[in-house]
Amino acid sequence: MKTFIPTFTVAALATALVIGLAVPVSAQSTNKPVTNEAATNGAATKPKNERLPFKGTVDAVDKSAMTIKVGERTFQVTSGTMIIKAGKPATFDDAKTGEECGGSYKKTSGDKLELLSLRLGPKPDGAAAPVKPAGDAKKKDQP
Repeated sequence: MKTFIPTFTVAALATALVIGLAVPVSAQSTNKPVTNEAATNGAATKPKNERLPFKGTVDAVDKSAMTIKVGERTFQVTSGTMIIKAGKPATFDDAKTGEECGGSYKKTSGDKLELLSLRLGPKPDGAAAPVKPAGDAKKKDQP
């Protein structure tokens, strides 16, 4: 009987400990409520590094400052800017005033507009056609 009481006490404490830990854990939810920050802030916020498209006509080219003006916006050309003309790689020196252009940019600190890609001249003929994945083609001889 003397060994039964300590064994029973240890078993009861272990059971209470397991039940005590299991109850709070099962009550916790890992699902977080979905919040709409635009609704709570009153305005939609965009990430700083988002790619933004643009198109227009080159109004000015400043080769010393490495900038190009399209409409009211002045874009900064960097070493990372991918420049294409007639579907082939080009350089900033190929940019001419009055030329059609397009591409993408991002806003950087200080609200500068940094060009990520720049297309000089009209879009190549094949650029407008969407590319379909290879798995979309239907086979004519299906059983």
